[in-house]
Amino acid sequence: MEDLTIENLENDYCEDAEKVTLSANIDGGTFSGAGINEDIFSINNSGIGEHTIYYNYTDENSCTQTISQNVNVHQNPVVDLGYTTNVFTNTYADIILNAGAGFSSYEWQDGSNAQAFNVQNWGIYSVEVTDENSCKSTATVSIFQSNNDLGIKKIISPVSKCELSNSENIILEIENCGETILVGETITINYNIGATPFVEVITLEEDFLAYTSLTHTFSQTVDFSNFESYNLAFSLAGGDGDFTNDTKNAVIKNLNFVDLNLDFENLEDNYCINSENSLLTINVEGGIFSGNGINENYFSPELAGEGIHEIKYTYINENNCVSEVTKNVEVFDVPNFDFEINDSYCMGSNPVVLNTFVEGGNFSGNGINGNNFNPNVAGVGSHNISYNYTDGNNCNYEITKSVNIYEPLIANINGLNDVYCKNGESSILIGFPENGSFSGNGINGNVFDPNFANDGENIIYYNATDFNGCAVNTTKNIFVNSLPNLDFSGLEGEICINYDKILLNPNLENGTFSGEGIIENNFFNPKIPGLGNTSVNYTYKDENNCVTQITKEIEILGVENNLDFDGLENEFCIDSEDVILIPNIENGNFEGEGINENIFSPTEAGVGSKNITYSINTENNCLISVTKNVIIHGLPSLEFKNLEDFYCVSEQGFIMNTNYMVQELIL
Repeated sequence: MEDLTIENLENDYCEDAEKVTLSANIDGGTFSGAGINEDIFSINNSGIGEHTIYYNYTDENSCTQTISQNVNVHQNPVVDLGYTTNVFTNTYADIILNAGAGFSSYEWQDGSNAQAFNVQNWGIYSVEVTDENSCKSTATVSIFQSNNDLGIKKIISPVSKCELSNSENIILEIENCGETILVGETITINYNIGATPFVEVITLEEDFLAYTSLTHTFSQTVDFSNFESYNLAFSLAGGDGDFTNDTKNAVIKNLNFVDLNLDFENLEDNYCINSENSLLTINVEGGIFSGNGINENYFSPELAGEGIHEIKYTYINENNCVSEVTKNVEVFDVPNFDFEINDSYCMGSNPVVLNTFVEGGNFSGNGINGNNFNPNVAGVGSHNISYNYTDGNNCNYEITKSVNIYEPLIANINGLNDVYCKNGESSILIGFPENGSFSGNGINGNVFDPNFANDGENIIYYNATDFNGCAVNTTKNIFVNSLPNLDFSGLEGEICINYDKILLNPNLENGTFSGEGIIENNFFNPKIPGLGNTSVNYTYKDENNCVTQITKEIEILGVENNLDFDGLENEFCIDSEDVILIPNIENGNFEGEGINENIFSPTEAGVGSKNITYSINTENNCLISVTKNVIIHGLPSLEFKNLEDFYCVSEQGFIMNTNYMVQELIL
């Protein structure tokens, strides 16, 4: 719907402004407010003061929109020149007409703009004044030459005002335009108030000199308290007893001349603080409501608050007269009125007892049974739970709270296998929803380590809270396969380096040995790793595909340098000289044929292949040795051939052969 606007309506008017025909940018609505008659705004009928003009429009979809505009109606300025409408006098020289201070501008009949005007001649004088709201008023005084001895120069009292009493004084200023009236003589004043005649006689206490004036207060007061206009007529008779025919007429108004029988309508003596706002009306429109809880012409108990409040209606009429009426209204407060219930629950939650600070009311809503609320009966979704209570002041209070029922998420555990080997790797677990906690054997934070779980069946728990605050949990069963007691024999803690290969015997076959020095799968040769510490592993995979490994640490003992000795050639002749054998590590023993301590005798060894061994017992009690093979050759059996037993000296030389080697012998 297009936003509404009121057209042709100004924010400020003077009280004598002409009626205004109102319109809006969307036709078909209704205007309302003080001074409104259909679409006509009558400023004069609205009264002086601030008013709110409303325009209400309902479209074809029954959608309603209301717009309002505040309007100020300003009272026209009140101007008093200090004289009645008609002034009869024998001289005008001392007459100064003063329009009064405080106006924005002045304009006299001759176009002058001063506040005061000096009368210069007989005639009609007028002034138009304009106030700060641009509102205007005009005052007119006629100055006539008097032919009478006595004249009423001015009616001093009564004057029109907002409240006239039932005992108002009449005070006149009378001027003597003729001869002096002597002391003791009388002046008679005949006057009418409305249709009722009265007579006032003045007995002069001193001479009334010519061309002077006197002020006289009547001996009888008058009741002007009724809200009406009073027509006054005065006529004078001087000391000679003749009526001067000088008369003065005046209209005196009790400016609250309309009987404003102010009374509130639609305003009760008491309210509950949660009562609906009341639209206040009164028998005289155009005034202003005030007091705690007042918003324009509505009374809001909630805005007023607990306690007794004075509500006032103030009406200012066109004469700027104020009328007021007040009424005390009591507002009863809400008791400490509440009940305890959570904003949300989860399906599966236990029923809860609802506690209220004020007993005696009734709960209502889905899932309610007495003062119990069962989330499971209410079901998933948003529900309004209400508590209704009526107190001793017959005030009915209801408080409603919204409760959400959530279906918990289904929790699960990710990253956890069904089966583990006891020595298997740890698993990092991921729970849904996040930020929960795991528990169970083998759990450390969000890590499952089968080494710390029980053999066989294990239960892993996960507890969390989902984003709706619902507690969720789940479990998962896993199986941890135990490992066999693996062992092997053949290796002690210390082994001498000179040992031959050692057979390793596992208690469970079909595994694999590993480590430096392992040969032929299940043999260990200490010479391969050499001196020092080393380890031998045996790895075994069982029927569950669990791989187990046992490791044994061993120390290989011996000497750092390889045992050796010098002095022994590979071959000797049996008649070779003895040789001294020198070992690289002393304090050992030589053994073998032909050995005497560290002396080797080929002759004693005899012809053939011989093994010579040098052994030493180390400080680690390891017996180590080195063996060398030597060949001992025997001497050949020599014979001469072609050599006779005797020869002649003259015979020629010849070549002589042996059975072993050829030698040439020249004889």
